[in-house]
Amino acid sequence: TPGNLMGRVRVATTGTIAEDGTVGPIGALRQKTVAVRRAGAKVFLVPKSQTAAELAAARKAAGKSLAVVPVGTLAIGRAGAVNAALLSASILALEDAALAKRLIAWRAAQTESVPESPV
Repeated sequence: TPGNLMGRVRVATTGTIAEDGTVGPIGALRQKTVAVRRAGAKVFLVPKSQTAAELAAARKAAGKSLAVVPVGTLAIGRAGAVNAALLSASILALEDAALAKRLIAWRAAQTESVPESPV
């Protein structure tokens, strides 16, 4: 995509990549979150496969100045299942108006759940 997608917002990311291409969880997420916050990032993209407890600890460590955002992958494996399903639904929705309508509604709800500002 041409141009700067995030403007001047500093974004950090982390994850592991297995031999089969799956993006997996990392260790020491809370500590990495502190380092990312101290480095001045405003958004920290982390693997969706982190546990709820790890994400809660990271969000607590992030404070109000850093948004910790779990993201998925299209790779094979559990970590990629949600995004792969959404991609499949999007393709099927090209020929299924009812599915397209449900997918649009789901995406709108997801969009509404995102804060206006990452901090």
